Amino acid sequence: FYFRETKAGSSVVRAASAGLTPVTQPQSIAPAGAYKIAFVNKPRRMIAGEVREDNDYNNLMILNARDGYDNTTTVAADTIISLTTTSGGTVLGGLPEFSTSKDAWTSVNTVIIPNTKSDVSFYYKDTLSGTPVLTAATSGLENAVQMQTVVANAIKQVRFTTAPQTPIVGNASNTLCCRTRPSP
Repeated sequence: FYFRETKAGSSVVRAASAGLTPVTQPQSIAPAGAYKIAFVNKPRRMIAGEVREDNDYNNLMILNARDGYDNTTTVAADTIISLTTTSGGTVLGGLPEFSTSKDAWTSVNTVIIPNTKSDVSFYYKDTLSGTPVLTAATSGLENAVQMQTVVANAIKQVRFTTAPQTPIVGNASNTLCCRTRPSP
């Protein structure tokens, strides 16, 4: 007889026949080759312009290679993954960015799952509140697509947007304008 399993890991096969003592045999099921890239993390909630890693807000993203049965598997060669977002950013004066380090931020647009490994992590920072869709794509594998939630940053300061003026005493100044900003 034959058996088929779609879940990688340990399995036990049992054989039985009337009048005979049943027997079992442990089996170790290996994952198939990489078929797709998937987000390991659930969709994230983050604050515009900030990079955090806590229970309420988290910018850490984790991707892994999966076989056609959704089992985590390793890649057979270094696998370059392109990262894109639907966000246009710029409300805080910058574009959305990806980085492999939270502390030593360096903007990247690709990450690599190394040969014989299964996953890679990176950080995503957006400057515009909304629901951007992140896509992780590589040649020959199905893309990973996931929507994130970016919430507006709390107002932390007010800035003048007009130059200082020198009105004559007793006369009104020209119009002064201010803008609230979420961060310094």
